[in-house]
Amino acid sequence: MNERSLTDGTAWKRDVSDLRQFGYCLDNIIPGTSLIEHAGRGAFASRDLEQDSIIAPVPLLSLSRSSLEILKERQDGTVEKDTQLLLNYCYGHANSSTLLFPYSNGVNMVNHHSAKANVKLRWLEGSELIPHSLNA
Repeated sequence: MNERSLTDGTAWKRDVSDLRQFGYCLDNIIPGTSLIEHAGRGAFASRDLEQDSIIAPVPLLSLSRSSLEILKERQDGTVEKDTQLLLNYCYGHANSSTLLFPYSNGVNMVNHHSAKANVKLRWLEGSELIPHSLNA
């Protein structure tokens, strides 16, 4: 890779070989409305994909579950504890204080039938980007 400083006013330039080695296609999924009644919107394959292929890279933002808690004051003066809507788009275990929020093109629209899943999330094998605390 051609390393450049962001402070010297020049843009980073990468060779096509970098794209071949590290790049992932971002147009394998498109947002759309499901044909299943009451299913709403979701991510859909834009082409036929091979089994176990990478549909989209999914960078994750690690959040504290407590950071999504909000307090609402009711008209009668009492305070009610609630959570931000963002929680609906995070992955995490009910007993964990850590949540993972996916932020990439269309991946936050990936839904599936709980008994007939056709997509899975997985760590990128051999990735140096996996935080050591999550790779244990």
